[in-house]
Amino acid sequence: MRVLNIPVSPDLLAGWADWLAPPMQPFFLTAAEASALGLSTVALADWQRTPELRDTFALWSLSDAADRVALLSEEDWNSLSATVRRRLVHLQVQHGRGNLPHAKAFPDLWPHRGRFVWWPSMLTLAVVARAVAGESQPCQREQVPPTV
Repeated sequence: MRVLNIPVSPDLLAGWADWLAPPMQPFFLTAAEASALGLSTVALADWQRTPELRDTFALWSLSDAADRVALLSEEDWNSLSATVRRRLVHLQVQHGRGNLPHAKAFPDLWPHRGRFVWWPSMLTLAVVARAVAGESQPCQREQVPPTV
């Protein structure tokens, strides 16, 4: 498969899928927000995160107020009411969490309005390639003469 006109192996695409939609996803909240939504959390300072999670969820741009993290699986997410899920996504946008695509970019996958959360069940290799490519321009290196 090619992504942005660059050959990408299925193994690399599968790795990207794991980073894009890990089985347990972080949702950042204040203690009051977590309590109001009925979510169990851990202190953000105590949460062990990998460099991939830091980059995937743009943790460098989190609000200082969001000092708690709820770790939810897709099953946990699906057990929440639609109202709680919408509020949780809204709070993630407010707190600066990344990796919340707009539905308008993926209407075939998410027919609702607003932003949504990637889950493993949504990600085929073709969807991962689309998500990674986004609105970026394809590589043009094949047009560069060999002498350059």
